[in-house]
Amino acid sequence: MIKKINIIYLLIIFISFSTLKAGNYFDVYGAHPRSNGMANAVSSFINDVSATFYNPAGLGMPSRLESYYSFLEKNDNTDDKKDESKDQLPEQLIGKLKYLGMAFATPLKQYPKIRSQTPIHELTFSGNYAKPVNHVKFDLYDPASPDLKKIHDSYVALGLSLNINSFFDFERIVRFGLYVGLPASGNLALINDVNPTSHRFLQNGVSNERPIIHAGIGVEIWKDHLSLGIGAQAMLKGKGAILMKDVDITPEPTTPNAQAILELKPLIMPQYGLMFHYGRIMLGVNYRRETYAHVDPLGAQAQTTILAIQFDFDMALLDLYSPRTLTWGLGYQILDNLKISLDVSREYWGLFRHSRTKEYVYSPIEDNFLKKNIRVPIVQFNDVNVVRLGFEWDWDNPWKIPLTFRAGIGKKPTPVPNFYNEYNWMDNDRNIFTLGLSYIYLPSGSSFTKRIKSPIIIDFVIENQQFKNRRVDKINPTEKNPNYSYGGYSWNAGLSITIKL
Repeated sequence: MIKKINIIYLLIIFISFSTLKAGNYFDVYGAHPRSNGMANAVSSFINDVSATFYNPAGLGMPSRLESYYSFLEKNDNTDDKKDESKDQLPEQLIGKLKYLGMAFATPLKQYPKIRSQTPIHELTFSGNYAKPVNHVKFDLYDPASPDLKKIHDSYVALGLSLNINSFFDFERIVRFGLYVGLPASGNLALINDVNPTSHRFLQNGVSNERPIIHAGIGVEIWKDHLSLGIGAQAMLKGKGAILMKDVDITPEPTTPNAQAILELKPLIMPQYGLMFHYGRIMLGVNYRRETYAHVDPLGAQAQTTILAIQFDFDMALLDLYSPRTLTWGLGYQILDNLKISLDVSREYWGLFRHSRTKEYVYSPIEDNFLKKNIRVPIVQFNDVNVVRLGFEWDWDNPWKIPLTFRAGIGKKPTPVPNFYNEYNWMDNDRNIFTLGLSYIYLPSGSSFTKRIKSPIIIDFVIENQQFKNRRVDKINPTEKNPNYSYGGYSWNAGLSITIKL
């Protein structure tokens, strides 16, 4: 039975997030090599810091390192246990663990009710190299922008997972996670709010180049069976102004007196998750709101030196959109060392919007009053269903090396419809194939590794995405708006290291 005091704790956590107001790298390639190894079909069981993206309820489940330490503490009956450092694993247990060849999920499967007495905090670093190759062929003319060529989608991520029971015993798992992803280009963010007639990929290149910040708290409600999570993801919003004075009217370049003011603050959007495990069945559901960068208004003024003529500009920015997503996950433990999982996600791209000024300029409405007062989307994307299937196998090998192999496949339709008019958002249907591997390094006590005091989890993934070829035929093709076709593929390799703090 759930204790009344635990329900009070849960309500406090949810109320603390209640003030939150409502395609990135993680959406396109995956938030973590472990998850990506299963084609990101992990919302029913994910239990590391990347749960802040996939399903924050996973923070309320024992993590992989917690499962290992639970196993070690259960089997540590040596007389010199008290003399060992809390961080240093006894050599007897290291040998026993290696002999048994325990793989990542096995301790939790065999001893689900054993918990480590020491709260485990974890630090994760992840790096991904992604190289999309897009073949774009224009008929007669080539108005292609640099956004279509030499695309690199590489990114890095840093995660921190804190067990709240280290300073207050909730008698249940309560864990906080923070996960941050950044472009490997060195840019913090790149806002490129071009007009919709420009040729631009929706989920490659500059459309992905943004910071990704996810935070969440997971709470275990029913021990070993039910957990709830709530999280938040952040982007930017604000307003600004640009003022230019003493602008010379001359064909020669001039440098006017200029002042720019930009007020930015986080745009926080909520995320909710639920995870239920019973026997060999694992269920998960995750709801994540959309995010975008929004600066409105961004007014601008310019005043000439001759006649003091003043020009007023009305500007607005709206870019770096990630869709609202609802994900259902089902996992099943076929064997003690074999797991299968299925995720079905609904991505609500129909909520996509352009900035206010572009909606006005490119509105299909002719009347200026209606343009200003009635918001009609100039581009209507389609909502899509993304299906992913993953497998995880703990290898019980003769050498007792703790290895886990993963594989996954996925189908991701494009939300971009066929544009026969002047608009040129570009995207492809994708077939996704992934292979992953995990290895846990156990301190051996040798002279070479005696300074390493805790296990190190290493995850690796290699992914291939095949872009379905697409043909775009315009009703009235022109030099700037020709017919074209495009397709291609993308390779992604990721490596992560997780350690105990």
